[in-house]
Amino acid sequence: MRKNTITSNKKYRRTYKRAISLATSLALTVGVLPMSEFKGGIGAMSAFMHSLSSFAYREPSAVYEIKSAQDLIDYSEYYDSTHENDTIIINFITDSTSAALVGFKSIGTESAPFDGKIVLQSDKPLNLPVTMFEYITDDVKMVDASDRPKELVITRTAITQDEPLFAKNVIHSQTGSGNAEWQFSYNYFNNIQDNRKDVYDFAGYIGTLDEGAKIKISSIVHNNSSNDKVADMISRSSDIGLICGTMKETSCLELGEIDLSDANNASKAYTVKTDKGNAGGLVGSMADGSLLILGSNTENPQSAAQLIETQDGCAGGIVGKCDGGTIVFGNSSAYTIAQEIRGSEAAGGIAGYYSTVVTDGSALTGNTSARYAVSTGKVNISYADNSGCKVNGAGNCGGLFGEVVNDG
Repeated sequence: MRKNTITSNKKYRRTYKRAISLATSLALTVGVLPMSEFKGGIGAMSAFMHSLSSFAYREPSAVYEIKSAQDLIDYSEYYDSTHENDTIIINFITDSTSAALVGFKSIGTESAPFDGKIVLQSDKPLNLPVTMFEYITDDVKMVDASDRPKELVITRTAITQDEPLFAKNVIHSQTGSGNAEWQFSYNYFNNIQDNRKDVYDFAGYIGTLDEGAKIKISSIVHNNSSNDKVADMISRSSDIGLICGTMKETSCLELGEIDLSDANNASKAYTVKTDKGNAGGLVGSMADGSLLILGSNTENPQSAAQLIETQDGCAGGIVGKCDGGTIVFGNSSAYTIAQEIRGSEAAGGIAGYYSTVVTDGSALTGNTSARYAVSTGKVNISYADNSGCKVNGAGNCGGLFGEVVNDG
């Protein structure tokens, strides 16, 4: 595949500007072009130049080297089905990326999800106003130049409703096996222009893990506090959790270490909340056959006494509503739950609602006993007087589960 440097496409923008300048000069000097025709000519010229610029991004399955914030903005604007299998090399060698990526559009569509590769050759943050991907597959590698997993460094630069940090939709790849391994590093936005360090609400890292999609998030380093503002709320108008809002049928999410430590541990003091949907400490809801794996280093990232709440659904310390899914506790240390959990339909320390009934096949193929047992694994429900787990709501409530429906 031929390597394309997106910065080279600036020649199209220069040509466009020169053409517009020439047309304007001629109109003002000669004064014979009616305004209506002048506007029409400018519109046609603009469309023509846009088509030239767009054409420069239509190399199928290309390798694009992105050297600046503007390059990434341009790529997002011109993304279409011809870019599904691109390799994006991000090095940001031409600027410091201290400014927000104004104009950036979430990459990928339902009919053309990003299914390529991301090579990260820079540790500079992507200062994104919206989620990075609208649609991405579970086969996309995020690696360094030596093809080893590398963390993506991102920040949030604006108040945006229902926008996860990384992806709204992760779907199963039609060309690969999935099981991509991702690492994330999130920090406050260093707003140099206004001399501020900004943090904003966000809707977790992933909105929906679609049917059959399988990913591993091996590490998250998350700092959502600054000298100017403390940690904000993790919120969404539907299912919400720190890592994922909704896990659909037979999807699989494996977690590693989640580090929310900062100088004062202020990043841990966040709230998980939704007005309509299910709220969980890690995942909002799990469907039939879905599988959530807590790795050996997975510990509860949220401070004691912090709130997990839904006004119309189920709430749980790990998962809000697990409807036929399975939680595998591979953590070596106890996962301590000491939050205040409020659910209108059901609330529990592990899950508000937990059903072992599987109607569409289990992610644990062959392990039929898993359908008749509810594991509490290495979970510690803290009952300390002032900072222990508190479970309440209008529906069923329990220390471990608010409501359990057993297949046996």
